[in-house]
Amino acid sequence: CVACSPDRRTALSGSSDGTLIQWDLATGQPLRRLRGHDLAVFSVAYHPDSQTALSGSCDCSLILWDLANGEVLRRYEGHQEEVRSVALSPDGRVALSGSSDHSVICWDVASGTILHRLAVQDRSTDSSAPSTGHMARVRGVAFGPAGGTALSVSEDRSVILWDLQRGESKRRFELLGVGGLYGLDLSANGRRALLNTRDGPAILLDLQSGRITELGFGRRGRIEAVLLHPDGRHALAGASNGDLRLSDLSSGAEVRSIAYDRRQVGATSVDLSADGRWGLAGFRDGWVVLWDVESGAVVGRLVGHTTAVWGGVRFGRNGRPAVSGGGGVWGTQRDDAYRL
Repeated sequence: CVACSPDRRTALSGSSDGTLIQWDLATGQPLRRLRGHDLAVFSVAYHPDSQTALSGSCDCSLILWDLANGEVLRRYEGHQEEVRSVALSPDGRVALSGSSDHSVICWDVASGTILHRLAVQDRSTDSSAPSTGHMARVRGVAFGPAGGTALSVSEDRSVILWDLQRGESKRRFELLGVGGLYGLDLSANGRRALLNTRDGPAILLDLQSGRITELGFGRRGRIEAVLLHPDGRHALAGASNGDLRLSDLSSGAEVRSIAYDRRQVGATSVDLSADGRWGLAGFRDGWVVLWDVESGAVVGRLVGHTTAVWGGVRFGRNGRPAVSGGGGVWGTQRDDAYRL
């Protein structure tokens, strides 16, 4: 997992060895290694002030870190299985975590108190009871723009919009035609969610009307990563066959497709610069590719990883440099890879 700080000066990468590394994006150098988790780190999120960060791990815990010295400020325990996704509210006072135990927990960041354990569905005694929670792994969580609502997605094909004041479900969407939901990106206004599905298509869900649009870039190869374009009109996807695809959100049609020149190597993570001009993609073979979104031209191939780029790729401040989930940081002018 990888995240860039809101001020775009540092980045955090989480590893399967249970550690996180904080990087200086201006120099590409590691600032410190954070030790506290016992197992793999699956998710990380910065506090809005960029001074602290929250991580979730396979060890079932969350940790709040002081990034000035790498110390553990607080450990949050309440899940029974691995924590798959974490998020912090816009004001940094509340945290969300989604887990393989099917639950979403809402935490008070300062005290570590559980504010709400958002309903875990158990219909073993009455299978006809209406669904109120998830029945499989929760793979993604996100706050609404004001922080009073949240969205979660699960492998059970459900999307739930939560009222965080009441700790109750406001609305539930069942996407019965897909094989499971594996990730989400929420629009800046909180009205639409882009969903990554297990069996191929990406789906745009209107959270007000419930309208579903299947985006055309899911037709060839499974979609492994999705992202909303800053212009609010397009979406970007990385596919299992190595394609990078841009789709129109209003029609669902594919606008542009770029074939990675080492075909059949999956694009596992994607990001866009703040102005939407540049695209960045990480691949299973360890390569990171920079490309011009408008023309589709590959600008640079950034070689530095020896294993798959699983966790994500992110642009730094002002669109450069970039950070990737395999543990490397690069400038985005050419193939000037820092080998870390």
